[in-house]
Amino acid sequence: MITRSLSGACVAAAASALLAFGSQPAWAARTSAGPELATPPGITIQTLGEARGYKLTGQLSPLRGTTYADATGMTLYTSEKDTTPGVSACTNECAATWLPAVAPATAKSRGEWTVIRRADGTRQWALRNKPLYRYREDTLPGGAAGSGQDAGAWQVAVMKPGDGLTFPDGIDVRDLDDVGGSILVDGRGFTIYMLEGAVAKVEKACAKPPCFSPWVPVEAADLANAVGDFTIVRGPDGSRRWAFRGKPLYTFADDRMAGTANGAGIDARWQVALVRRQYMPAGVEIRSAPGQGQVMTTASGMTLYRRANYIFQSTSGHGFRDGVPRFPSIGRVIGTSGCEGECLKSYHPLLATADAQASGYWEIFTHPDGTRQWAYKGYAMYSFVGDRAPGDVMGTQVYDYMINDAERRVPASQIPMSAATALYWSIAYP
Repeated sequence: MITRSLSGACVAAAASALLAFGSQPAWAARTSAGPELATPPGITIQTLGEARGYKLTGQLSPLRGTTYADATGMTLYTSEKDTTPGVSACTNECAATWLPAVAPATAKSRGEWTVIRRADGTRQWALRNKPLYRYREDTLPGGAAGSGQDAGAWQVAVMKPGDGLTFPDGIDVRDLDDVGGSILVDGRGFTIYMLEGAVAKVEKACAKPPCFSPWVPVEAADLANAVGDFTIVRGPDGSRRWAFRGKPLYTFADDRMAGTANGAGIDARWQVALVRRQYMPAGVEIRSAPGQGQVMTTASGMTLYRRANYIFQSTSGHGFRDGVPRFPSIGRVIGTSGCEGECLKSYHPLLATADAQASGYWEIFTHPDGTRQWAYKGYAMYSFVGDRAPGDVMGTQVYDYMINDAERRVPASQIPMSAATALYWSIAYP
């Protein structure tokens, strides 16, 4: 085996202590009008199908999309035989095959997630009053061997950002990781923002041409009616506009394409219209880094990184923000073994406290010595000692080339190769 390291960054001397981050309290405090968490403690979100990674043995599912899962990544299911809201009909032999998604003793019902009591007294998670279960025969995160069992009675608990909500024509919802949740979008897929204030007062300063405001009201058709959490309000000019949960809606003129939110942070009165927010461990934030857009950081603004693999026979683009897809199954195979020994002097694991619980896209990997480390979308997370100030990204694009002439196999990942490969450091983008 030939190993060679290349880096454009100067690796600094080791810091004396690892960074430790605690868990957010269950259902972190928010205002009553704020969006709910997409998942409670112990419930994660996993990808299905080819989006999970290369065709490692037994790793693919015929299904696509994302699913709710337990803390270990095992897919959760619902049963059509659970016909009474909040009551599980799966007991005795059934419960031996379909294991209830157990809710911790401290868990509380909130929003669309409820804690139900089973006949034996145990606590079980339910989503929109449908009890959740994992299938005993599923052996890997994202597996879906239970889908369609019992004449189709068992179905994967697919995660769809718009489930449980009603939308008017021309408004939809999509996940936008850069803002940490599911947001409202218009018919073009452009981000929608909510105004925190009175329309007339805010727009008065720019009421006459040629004044320009980057905030464009989301107009409602003349025959449109209120639906669900959406109502219609009047603008200062008498126009009909959509409001969500009482807050008028706008788009931002400098959002030039779908999937961007350039208006975030421009004016505190306009906030991205979050419908649901994703869990974030305490001490982790999403911030803007010069030339990089939104990145994951520590509370002090220091950039976080992930260790990934790159096959040099594949297409290029690994240096770009979205150049190479993140495959959760690959990240799990690398696990914490992607940085050991001397590596840990430069890259410090993002540690989870003993009481931390996996949730959303965040899981917890355990080192052989019992140390617990946060992982995001399947990849273990680290900080770099060479970063000296918020916004620094000196720890990215550092490569360790690996060539095994005997079996063409990377020991750290056990992924068969037919060309040169490497483990490299990448910025942890949301």
